[in-house]
Amino acid sequence: MSNIAEGACANFGRRAFLRGGSAFLVAAGTGFKMFGAGKTLRLKFGVLSDIHITEKSNSCNVLETAFSRFKKSNVDAVVIAGDLADNGFVAELLRVGESWRKVFPDNRREDGGVVEKVFVTGNHDIDGWKYSGPKKMGITREKDEDVILEFRLADTWRKAFDEEYSPMYVKVIKGYPFV
Repeated sequence: MSNIAEGACANFGRRAFLRGGSAFLVAAGTGFKMFGAGKTLRLKFGVLSDIHITEKSNSCNVLETAFSRFKKSNVDAVVIAGDLADNGFVAELLRVGESWRKVFPDNRREDGGVVEKVFVTGNHDIDGWKYSGPKKMGITREKDEDVILEFRLADTWRKAFDEEYSPMYVKVIKGYPFV
C-alpha cells in the first residue's frame, strides 16, 4: 500500500465517516439539487459490472432489463466494466451481444441517438474456463479450445459487438474520453 493510501486510511475515522454520511443525507434530502438540478446534462451513461452471463436461457433477463432502463433514460453510452461472461465461453459473450442488439438495434435509442458500447473484459472473460465450474464440466484447452473465449476473443468480440477487440482503447463520447 502506498503512503498516500495509508495516510488516507489512517485519517479516516468515525468522525470523517459521520461527516461524509451527513453530507450525503443532506444532499439526498434536497434531491441532489445542489449537484446541478435544472441544468441540461451533457452526457448520460449507464454502468454495469460483473454481469456474469451464462448459457442458461434466463441469464440475460436482468441484463436486458438494465439495458431497457438505460434506453428509457436516453443514455449516450453503456459501460460494462468486466466479467461479461461467467465461465469464459464464446457462447456467453455472444449472448451479451444478442441482448444488446435486442434492446439497442443498430446501437441506437428510440429517438435515433447513438448509444456507444464501452465494454471491457475481466478475469472471467479471459480465464473463467480455468475456474472450478468449467473444470467440473471437464473443459480443457486441448479438447475445447473452440468454445473457450480466451482463444477466440477477437473473432467472438467482433461477432458479438460489431467492433474490433482491443484490451485498451479510447472512445470519445460527446467530447468525453473513456479509456
